[in-house]
Amino acid sequence: MCNKKGAADKKTLDNNYVKQFLKKIKLELLEPYIISKLPLKIKCLRCNYNSFDNNWFPSFNNLQQGHGCPNCSGKPRMNYSQVKQFLKQKRKIKLLSKEYINNREPLGVECMICGCNSFEFQWKPSFHSIKDNNSGCPNCAKNLKLTYKQVKQFLLEKKIELLSNKYINSSTKLKTKCLICNCIWFPTFDNIKQGKGCPNCNKAGKSQKQLFEILKSIFSDKKIYINYKKFDWLKNPETRM
Repeated sequence: MCNKKGAADKKTLDNNYVKQFLKKIKLELLEPYIISKLPLKIKCLRCNYNSFDNNWFPSFNNLQQGHGCPNCSGKPRMNYSQVKQFLKQKRKIKLLSKEYINNREPLGVECMICGCNSFEFQWKPSFHSIKDNNSGCPNCAKNLKLTYKQVKQFLLEKKIELLSNKYINSSTKLKTKCLICNCIWFPTFDNIKQGKGCPNCNKAGKSQKQLFEILKSIFSDKKIYINYKKFDWLKNPETRM
């Protein structure tokens, strides 16, 4: 019984302490205090900046460390409407997300210049990256990160089949198969963009490639290799090469 009463007294003391602490720094607690790590709903007694209108929910730990009213400090937290307006007017970006949590959370957006968007491409910037780091549309900047589907289509146009189940970035190795000779190798997407194709096909000379095309047309139902060493009847009977 003594322990339970002591715990209750401690909880009451905590609530009173928090209220008094906030009052000293001109803040008002709008809902009961639970623990120091949880977000609080508060109001600034100087300017009436509050949690409900401005999506401002600091923890008591934050406030103890000196993080006060952002509006009074000249760094007011922007709400959804303000973020949407900033993106449209300052960066020519349309906000597609239905809510704004904070400046570090990824946002769904669309470029109003080229139409590049978060749903078709791997572009989900935070508001911080756009506003403070001045990052904009990656497509307009010519450094757009491609999706798995786009990479797969690009490789098909190069007569290469993508065997990897996912695409991470242009410098990560991919499992691929040449659609001409069935060679399997592991290039990066950068390698392929730089013109480094199938290593097996690249070994073949001009006449060898011409022979390969002729054999493919004659033996269309057979598995044909471009590397002449695969053809036993072309090997030197003495050296077997």
